[in-house]
Amino acid sequence: MVPEWDSAYAIGNSFIDAQHKKFFDMAKNVEEAFFDSVSREKIKELLQELFVYMKTHFKDEEELMKKIHYPKYDEHILAHKNIIGKMVKTIQNAKSTNDLKESLYNITQKWLLNHILEEDMQIEQHIQNLKNKIK
Repeated sequence: MVPEWDSAYAIGNSFIDAQHKKFFDMAKNVEEAFFDSVSREKIKELLQELFVYMKTHFKDEEELMKKIHYPKYDEHILAHKNIIGKMVKTIQNAKSTNDLKESLYNITQKWLLNHILEEDMQIEQHIQNLKNKIK
């Protein structure tokens, strides 16, 4: 089950936080599609929307990390590339509508939300450290 967005997941950058919140909303839509009877076309539409948004978000997040001199920048970019690579591979290997539904569900549940809740929260810690140095 997709958790509800909570301000505890915020990294301290309103632009990126708004994007993360949208990912939670998109994940909810995916979850509904997973348990409902939806067409292959609808699943492809959700995948396309997620894929385009993810690429835009990753670019924006990478710009923020560069701006704040995030120490795990290279590692984080690699994680982004891995998520996109896994997504492409998973979609290509889907043989049926159910495979596509399962792939989409796994992408949002395992990769995307875990990435936000674990790896992106480290960016939040770095931002807090920077703020504390300024004080």
